[in-house]
Parts: sequence; C-alpha cells; structure tokens
Amino acid sequence: MVLGVLLLIFVGLTYGLRDKIVEVLPKAAPLYEFAGIPVGSQQSRLSVTDVRFTAVDVNGSAMIRVTGLVVNGGSSPANAPMLEVTLTANDGSRTAGKSFDPQLTNIKPDQAARFQYDIVGDASGISSASVKPASTGN
Repeated sequence: MVLGVLLLIFVGLTYGLRDKIVEVLPKAAPLYEFAGIPVGSQQSRLSVTDVRFTAVDVNGSAMIRVTGLVVNGGSSPANAPMLEVTLTANDGSRTAGKSFDPQLTNIKPDQAARFQYDIVGDASGISSASVKPASTGN
C-alpha cells in the first residue's frame, strides 16, 4: 500500500513539475512527448528573430529563400519546434502558412541558430516574410 502511494506521488510530481524537469534535464522532453504529455517551457523560451527573404536561383528554379534565427532565452539547451512561414504580397494578401522543420537541436542558452527554408516561387511580388512556431496539428 505504501509503495502504491509513493508511486502515485512520484507520477503526480513528474507530471506536475514537467516543465521544470525538462528545463533541468532537456533530454526528458522526448519522453513526455512520446507519452503525449505537452511540455510548454521549451518552446516558450525560444523566439524567432531576424527573418528575411531573398530571391535565389536553385538549379534554374526561382526560389524564395527565408532565413532567420531561433534564439534560446532559457537557461538550458533546447530544440527548435516546427516553424511556419507566411509570405505577404505587395497587395497585402498572405500565403497559407507553410510548416517546416528547421532541424535545429541543442541550441545553447543565450545562443542563436540560423535556419533557412526555400519556397518555389518568384519573390518579385513579395513584400515581407514572417516565421513563428507552427500550430499544433500541422
């Protein structure tokens, strides 16, 4: 009976303190994700900055290259989440968000990692690009 109560307390604490646990032990995040338990602290301490776009030619195809930085403002290493890029045309219309995996892992505290994403298309009608963490379900 005592063992059961101790196990219940342990499970309750590991669930309730999951954000703190992941902050101290970042490698625990995949375990929570595998169990379907959301961990919010890792993404909340990451920000996307310095977003820019340029026209590039890749093997004869016109592309829009979106670049930027994922900055870790936390106190432990973090992995970047899926990101979503939205392009705004000169007339103000926006493209549907395109999600991509920046494949940035182990971003150290107070450090930034550069991402790059290429979209097929002509950049001449584009006025700006924005990038944010992708919505869940994309």
